[in-house]
Amino acid sequence: MLSKHMATKYAHDLFEMASEKDLLDEANFLLQLVEKHREAALPAILREYVELAKEKKSNLIMADVTTALPLSESQEQALAAKLAAMTGKTIKIRQHVDSGILGGVVVRVGDKLLDGSVSHQLSVLQADLLKIPLMKVGVTG
Repeated sequence: MLSKHMATKYAHDLFEMASEKDLLDEANFLLQLVEKHREAALPAILREYVELAKEKKSNLIMADVTTALPLSESQEQALAAKLAAMTGKTIKIRQHVDSGILGGVVVRVGDKLLDGSVSHQLSVLQADLLKIPLMKVGVTG
């Protein structure tokens, strides 16, 4: 575990070097972590950063796919191929199962979310139906 003193020192050192190497955003981020006593989050942040760097270098991108039932190998490969065609990148699928979506698929690739779940479609339908004004049709009290 990195002590607060060492984290502060590293953040300030990076900040001093940042102007020469265009690392101001990274330095500010580290300073904010330290100032807000979040240095314990650094290992997880570094793991995610390394994963993102690997993805960028290898033209690989992770797709989080949620389905009501697990995908078969052929379904996973077909979905990966379609996502690769959409993104122009090699896709690695990380499967999640959530029976709450009822059916269909939810895909998160980077900051994009494609929600083709039955539960989402039902909520959209419900919202549309609630917009329709109700009228009395031949009802007497």
